[in-house]
Amino acid sequence: MQAQGYEIKYGKHLAFRAEKQKRFTRGKTLGEAYTEENIKARIAESCTLPMKKNKKINPTNQPLSVMVALDKNKKVLESKGYEQWAKIHNLKHGAKTLNLLQAYGIHSLEEWEEKKISHQEAMNTCTSEIKTIEKELAHTQLVLKQLTINENTKTIISKTPKNKRQTSEYKSATLLHQTASKVLKEAHITPSKQIKTELQHQVQILQKKQQQVYIEHQALKQTQKQYHIIEQNLIQLLKPTITKSFDKEQ
Repeated sequence: MQAQGYEIKYGKHLAFRAEKQKRFTRGKTLGEAYTEENIKARIAESCTLPMKKNKKINPTNQPLSVMVALDKNKKVLESKGYEQWAKIHNLKHGAKTLNLLQAYGIHSLEEWEEKKISHQEAMNTCTSEIKTIEKELAHTQLVLKQLTINENTKTIISKTPKNKRQTSEYKSATLLHQTASKVLKEAHITPSKQIKTELQHQVQILQKKQQQVYIEHQALKQTQKQYHIIEQNLIQLLKPTITKSFDKEQ
């Protein structure tokens, strides 16, 4: 506070006075936080607080990024500072791109093309498998639903006395029962508790398989994104001279 131009008076009560202020202001009048004891306590506490360590950013852990087109990027052409940053950025991610290709066992453009085709085929197969599972799951769930409807409406119909068979509830149950029976007949399903248990188990298996394929598809999508960045970076890396081998560039 003295550095800020305040005069401090020590005594029974700590007091402060600004440069052009006539009278001192007691710290106690500002609140309990400004008594001498509390101010000293806060200073002591701040001195004992542990120093926070700055987190180190490891550049090797950063994800692969698209290289900057130095001859086309507007920022590069207008700013020398950005141009310098872009060159360093390109060096880092160019090296990372080549390291990734080496990790994938790719040493030529032909091998890279084969890798992309193989990955696309895996994506197509996985997508096709998802559609097949979804279709089978939807059909099984529909049959199971109709089996339950058939079971419930059959109970309603059998327990409804003749004098109440003209009610809307009975007619609705009869119609639902007929529809459910038709679906089950087309699916070659004979209603029984065993069949119902089997269908429920089948639904669980399909749902588990569906989840596994979804995870696989998500992983393939992430790899596809990485391949797209690699492809973009290769365009930058191979601009000066088109070569058939990445080993020469390494």
